[in-house]
Amino acid sequence: MSNYRQGDVALFQIKKLPLTEELKIEKSNILARGEATNATHVIENGVVYEDREGMYVVVDDEGKLVHNRGEGIDGHNTLIIEKGVYRVSIERDFYSRRVLD
Repeated sequence: MSNYRQGDVALFQIKKLPLTEELKIEKSNILARGEATNATHVIENGVVYEDREGMYVVVDDEGKLVHNRGEGIDGHNTLIIEKGVYRVSIERDFYSRRVLD
């Protein structure tokens, strides 16, 4: 099984798409959008599904994971994604704060 990582986006290959009642096709192929920079991670030649458990990608032939910094500039190398079903994982930043009385 193949796994891919591009910046904060990771694709983990799974055996099959989980078929739930909540599963729906996303109209956009954007997997992640930067809050500050508006940069995007986009899957090309794949279908994006989402349910309450997360996001999935199905690539029927050969797909691409493309990072666009917002000005049409590829910020990370484009990855070639082989045929398969993938669970999408987005890395999140969490800040812990210490409260002093």
